[in-house]
Amino acid sequence: MSNIDKQAQRKAKVITKEFVEEHLHYDGKDFFWKKREPSSFSDSRTCKVWNTRIAGKRAGGISAQGYVEIQIKGSRYKAHRLAWCLVHGDIPTDMQVDHINHDRTDNRIENLRLVDNQGNQKNSSIRKDNIGGCTGVTWNPSHKRWIAYIRENGKHKHIGSFIKFSDAVRAREEAQARLGFHMNHGAAGIRIKGGE
Repeated sequence: MSNIDKQAQRKAKVITKEFVEEHLHYDGKDFFWKKREPSSFSDSRTCKVWNTRIAGKRAGGISAQGYVEIQIKGSRYKAHRLAWCLVHGDIPTDMQVDHINHDRTDNRIENLRLVDNQGNQKNSSIRKDNIGGCTGVTWNPSHKRWIAYIRENGKHKHIGSFIKFSDAVRAREEAQARLGFHMNHGAAGIRIKGGE
């Protein structure tokens, strides 16, 4: 999570099921604006305009980071966090809502899971600048070997060096399984295991 995301999250009001239900309808995938009462507006004309033009329409847009974000009363909320709260209740402050299939716009409840930061890191997409095609495997030109590594408890851990790329990948995959990484960790893009 970037510093900008953390700042936006801190500025956002606490999410409650009642708050979400008051403003939005969730169809199991997307959010839509609900009609609002006149007391929500400074005058009845603004209320009528809202209920005529906005109510029933899909809520939110895609952020620069690729998440669906919805602005309510001046605060931005990530749709996956709203969905989780609506279906499962409050999100503890030390927990995150993870997109299982890495598609940040896929806010179906079955594609979301509640995890701590370490659990979320164990289901990361392959980096866009990865040229080898496997997370945690890199070519060492001076030794002419493939190097496998992994992060464990925040520390960079050397797995081994290998002549064959496939051996380095296998060693990395074994380490991922041993350390409890999600099966989608290091997968590219969207619509992978766990998604449709």
